[in-house]
Amino acid sequence: MQILRIKANHYKNCSNGLHIDFVPTARKTEEDKTYELNQINDSLFVFSTTAIVGKNASGKTSLLKLIENVYRILGSFQLEDELMSISGTQLEITFYHENRLFRYETELVRQNNLGKNLSFTQERIFVSDYFKSKSKLIFSPEIYTELKLKRELPDNISILFYILKERKNYAYYYDDLTCPF
Repeated sequence: MQILRIKANHYKNCSNGLHIDFVPTARKTEEDKTYELNQINDSLFVFSTTAIVGKNASGKTSLLKLIENVYRILGSFQLEDELMSISGTQLEITFYHENRLFRYETELVRQNNLGKNLSFTQERIFVSDYFKSKSKLIFSPEIYTELKLKRELPDNISILFYILKERKNYAYYYDDLTCPF
């Protein structure tokens, strides 16, 4: 899975409309092609190294925390509120997974019955097949179709669980009646 873009509104002290693009808009040079590590295909790639530079108290740590929180959502499908509240944050995450593009939208809300965990409200997930010929349109809303998923999860578990969670089925066969466990 590759994160392509993160958009956030009402995130800590950052301005609304904060967005982080991990897909460069400049053309690749031959040097880029030589040293490129995280390649999806010839026209869509993700930088392998990123630098965040700014003055003191300009939001560098907040930006890194936002990226960390997005990885937590995509990895464990849960998110705990931190000392600096992120309740009320609206997120839009665009990512590439198994040859498809996904755009996930949610609002994080703190509910007292969930303890430190945040609930995911107003969740929507959109999907598009990825075509190399349409790589310039990956952020265009027109190429996405909304997935209608029935929510059967607790409020503190994201619906991304249905898309990203690997379901592994194991079968065990025994020649005799003794169980090895």
